[in-house]
Amino acid sequence: YDIVGLPKGPVCSPSVDSIRAAVYPDTTCKAYFFFNDKQGNHYYAETYAQHKKNIQYCKDHGLA
Repeated sequence: YDIVGLPKGPVCSPSVDSIRAAVYPDTTCKAYFFFNDKQGNHYYAETYAQHKKNIQYCKDHGLA
């Protein structure tokens, strides 16, 4: 390859699992807001107010 950082496979070639997920989405997940802290932990929230609390929690604990 001439350009460093490109993947070995095609860039626009979704896996079968990702296609299935798009066709049959998980309707039980109601998380609309996502936040990742510095340690790689994930925080999910259904509302913007919960999302802001997650971010503030991470800031208060030095994780953001």
